Amino acid sequence: MTLSCPPRRALGLTLAVAFAAALAGCTLESTGPASGGSSSGGSSSGGSSSGGSSSGGSSSGGSSGEVAAECLSGGPSTVVDGWSRATKADFVEMKGGALRAELHYSFPLDDALRAGDTTLNVWDRLLGSRYQAAGERTTGGEGPGFTRYGYGAAVEKATGKNVYIAITPEIANGTAHPVVVIAPSQSALQKVLPDEKAVAALQRYNFMPLECQTISGDWTSSFTSAAETYSATGSYTGLAVSAASVDLSVRGEAYSMRKRAYVNGQSSDVTDTGAVAAAGNALVLRSDQGVETTYDAGLVAVRGGYALYVVNRQYSGDRTLLFRR
Repeated sequence: MTLSCPPRRALGLTLAVAFAAALAGCTLESTGPASGGSSSGGSSSGGSSSGGSSSGGSSSGGSSGEVAAECLSGGPSTVVDGWSRATKADFVEMKGGALRAELHYSFPLDDALRAGDTTLNVWDRLLGSRYQAAGERTTGGEGPGFTRYGYGAAVEKATGKNVYIAITPEIANGTAHPVVVIAPSQSALQKVLPDEKAVAALQRYNFMPLECQTISGDWTSSFTSAAETYSATGSYTGLAVSAASVDLSVRGEAYSMRKRAYVNGQSSDVTDTGAVAAAGNALVLRSDQGVETTYDAGLVAVRGGYALYVVNRQYSGDRTLLFRR
């Protein structure tokens, strides 16, 4: 597998706490026999003033990209807080009682989505082929600090069933990270998810335990960015360029991690080696010098496979989304 990214999309992502499975316009593409789902379209995230690239690879665990049985349909890791979880080609599907949720993989907003009511445009693109809106749809939440939302009744085209739909497109930096919930009625929805913040928070379930796939292998993440800088008086002071990369190799109980950074002519290049232990959503690296670092870690479903997301428990700003080479 290889990772394909459009130009000027930064991949050195730090996901939001809600674990939006956001890639910088990147998709995992098969370079051999396919081992995971595939789909048209793309997913994205990234800063509006940054550009970058990343190289990744095979998206699933084991030497052949196999997913552990406990994480497949019916396995214990597919049920979380009463919701069942299944990874699909275009989204992670959650089912809880009478509700069904789709945690869609991220994608960039194009001109058609930006024109008019973006929330309704995202709704129509994701759901228009499957559901017919029945009456007026309510949207809002566009202001800073609010959660964008859309609500409305609809009819499922395949069955003629009446449903009630909620969508939170979660738009940031030109990227949508939508959550869609399909309910039998408005009251059924609000009984479980009383507002749009509760709907958007479902993205946290796109975070799988490390047992779902072996983490043995080579992982990588990188980004570059450039920004024009100005003084307090408005004078142009130059171009600020930065780049960073993280390469993590795991072999059995041993690891090697290389971190490189470059900022306007200043650079650093540090490599640590040592022992690794992984269980649940914890990844512990103990260097040969005796320094132990614990990460909250998990597998995030993306289009075509899985990525590894790690957050330093002591320094939450140290967080990285890595892809298999």
